[in-house]
Amino acid sequence: MEKKSQKKSLGGGSAVRLSLKLMLALLVVFAVLGAGLYLLQLQGAKERGKVQVEAVAQGIAHKLSAVVAIHAGILSRFVQNPELAAVLEAQDRDGIQRQENSLKRLLPEVDAVRFFPFEWDQLNPKANPPISFATLEMLRGVERTGKPSAAEVHQPGEAQPHIALAVPVLNSKTGETAGVGQLVLPIRVLQRAFEDSVEFGGAVGLQQVVDSGRITLAESAPGVTGQGDFDGEVAVSGTLWRLVYRGAANARGSLDQMLVWGLLGLALLLSGLLVFLLSMGLGRALKADSSMILALLKTLLAGGGERPPPRAGIPELQEVMNQLARPGVNLKAVAEVPAKKREEMAAVASAVEKARLGGALAGDNKQVTVTAVPEA
Repeated sequence: MEKKSQKKSLGGGSAVRLSLKLMLALLVVFAVLGAGLYLLQLQGAKERGKVQVEAVAQGIAHKLSAVVAIHAGILSRFVQNPELAAVLEAQDRDGIQRQENSLKRLLPEVDAVRFFPFEWDQLNPKANPPISFATLEMLRGVERTGKPSAAEVHQPGEAQPHIALAVPVLNSKTGETAGVGQLVLPIRVLQRAFEDSVEFGGAVGLQQVVDSGRITLAESAPGVTGQGDFDGEVAVSGTLWRLVYRGAANARGSLDQMLVWGLLGLALLLSGLLVFLLSMGLGRALKADSSMILALLKTLLAGGGERPPPRAGIPELQEVMNQLARPGVNLKAVAEVPAKKREEMAAVASAVEKARLGGALAGDNKQVTVTAVPEA
């Protein structure tokens, strides 16, 4: 009973050790494969996030540039009215007011419509919104170039920030600049462009480029532009604005990661189960074939008569058993010959073989006599 238990323990232990080794090898292979797939998936998710947030930034830029272009176009057509140039050259305050009210009725969403005579230089901090140094600087730029200004935000971060754009008012007869027309849009136009955008997994910030650097005007989330390290930027046509963006692994990337690790874990589990089942089957086959070989050897050593036809589960063991079971094999006689006797018999056989080979080479047919070694 003890021997049977010991044999079972040895066979089972070998199978378990084999299973553990194969499972460890599979674990290493799957770990390397999983790390590679994870890095590829992570890179892919990052690229997808970057492409997605870039598309969002371009969409916001298109919305803002469209708003600016529409209002600038309406203002440019309105200032072609000869009556407007006449009242500006005459500095007719009432006539200028009528023209402002007329355009304001066409654009009720704007905060203010203003027409300034040429070289207007008076500040008005009490106006709504105020006529500030930034306003006067915009007027000088339009008068100097004779072209519409880029849209920009005046007084950002102050009590009344607003979007301003201006176009020249030309005398239709002389072609000279009679004044400047300006539209003031509410600052909420910027944030509305962000709110109307679809949800995305990255970060977008709107900045205004000025001589001293950049000023943040709007963000998809607080503190986005302060982090730096952006993946790119998109210019907003007709403005001083730039949309900076940073991509991120989105929810789709997280789902892909879970899917990759889930499939790898399932594959590892199934592979481990398969290895365990195969190793257990191999262990049982080895135990069965070992028992058959042991029984066959006992039969042969005992000089048994009829030998049972061996049928092993492993081809290599089957070949060994076939060799042992062939006719003429007397393992009992071989086992009873002492070791020293077998060595002497082997030496005599070697001498006989050498003598025969020598005679054959010399062409001599002399008879070789060998004296047998007496048995001990």
